[in-house]
Amino acid sequence: MMLQISTLKVLGLLNVLGFAAIVLVCELLTKGSAREKVLGGICVGFSVIVFTAPLSIMRVVIRTKSVEFMPFSLSLFLTLSAVTWLFYGLAIKDFYVALPNVLGAFLEVVQMILYIIFKYYKTPVAEKTEKFKTVSDHSIDMTKLTTVMPSPVSDTAIHPPPAIHDVPESQIQVTGLKDQNNKDIENQNQL
Repeated sequence: MMLQISTLKVLGLLNVLGFAAIVLVCELLTKGSAREKVLGGICVGFSVIVFTAPLSIMRVVIRTKSVEFMPFSLSLFLTLSAVTWLFYGLAIKDFYVALPNVLGAFLEVVQMILYIIFKYYKTPVAEKTEKFKTVSDHSIDMTKLTTVMPSPVSDTAIHPPPAIHDVPESQIQVTGLKDQNNKDIENQNQL
């Protein structure tokens, strides 16, 4: 609950400060027709940000091949809104209204096409039944760690013995293996 309240406070503060900054820039730093261009540019920027926000969801849909994170009704109504504002901007010949809605209408149509493509796509059963790991699956038994004592550094750790494939056959001695195998066979016969 505290996280929600602090999030609301931050969002409210950003909205108030953002609006105040826009008003100050437009009123104090610009005059006449330049004010319209600056404010129009700021609005186009925010509109483009709003329309490009679903791109991350589109990436998730393509990667998971599932539309569970992208509601169709939202895409449909955002498309209708973008197209309506696009036609309005063209009707009044306002570049700042029409431009971001061209991008918005395009991205929303792409989003609806993705929805249609992946709506009936079946995900493999293995992905659906994947066991989620719990904290105990990732825990470490500290008592086992404390009983392990490091061994002293020996000469073989610094200079390891040569591997068997590096030793010539004339130096390899096989002793005791035949005797051990015979004892194993005798023990099995006695059982």
